[in-house]
Amino acid sequence: MHYLLVHLNSNIPSYVDDCISSIKIVDPSSEIYLCTDQEYSNSNCNVLSLSSIISSQTNDAINSSFYKNDSNMLWKTSMWRIFALRDMANFLGLCNYVHFDSDVILMQPFDSVKDQLTFDGLSITPCSEREFVFGYSFFSNPDKHNFLCDILFSVLEDTETQNKLCHRWGKGNIPPMVNEMQLMAGIYDYADQGKNLISILNTIPTETTNVIFDPSSYGQHLFGTCNAQGPGYAERHHWIGDKILDGDLKVYIKDGVAFAQNENKKAKIANLHIHSKNTSEVLDTILNKKNLFMESVS
Repeated sequence: MHYLLVHLNSNIPSYVDDCISSIKIVDPSSEIYLCTDQEYSNSNCNVLSLSSIISSQTNDAINSSFYKNDSNMLWKTSMWRIFALRDMANFLGLCNYVHFDSDVILMQPFDSVKDQLTFDGLSITPCSEREFVFGYSFFSNPDKHNFLCDILFSVLEDTETQNKLCHRWGKGNIPPMVNEMQLMAGIYDYADQGKNLISILNTIPTETTNVIFDPSSYGQHLFGTCNAQGPGYAERHHWIGDKILDGDLKVYIKDGVAFAQNENKKAKIANLHIHSKNTSEVLDTILNKKNLFMESVS
């Protein structure tokens, strides 16, 4: 399988190396590509310069004034990467590929989840009904990816479209600066043909799932956040966090393998989204087959 990653507009941090290493450890036959506008070299991946593949629409999106009043560069680069991914796939001639944020550690190979990735379009991890996160995603239709980019580009130019796609927040409660997580959920829920473009992945164990996906909540619970919340953290506004806090969902690592367990099923977790950026600890846990939070299921 091809794994496509994007890192733009800042020096490449060490967690990107760890992300790439995890893919090679877990899925050694994979092909990994990183698109960046920075100098970078890694023997485990192929590096594509943004300037060599960028389309006119992506260039216009990057130069848009949409985020001019917001100082958080993350919102900008997170939006831009959806366009850059489209350009990467076009350049490489790919129809199918996996993408996730570069602070994700892969835990299970593509072959273990491919039966869940049959949707013709974008499959993505939902955090809540308001936010879909690139904790894990699978693109399988270039035409639909193009259409998705067209919708997002219209958002950059039209406040009315922004408000339409964020309607679940309620009138008067729409965030002052919408991000790509909120827009992806809005497209799925409201835009014409939304559910024909986007499908949501399983994030909670069911009787029929052996492997599930982490939008961000499992990684935050096991390894904390970058905002000083330590391991054990969970948030009510996350579907997963709500169940953890109610005692209906246990999360742990046994012999280097991450699991989520409820009354219906125990399932492996395909990826961990490491908000704390402490990805080296996660790799060490995998490689040395360590245990974490085992007391929650003892």
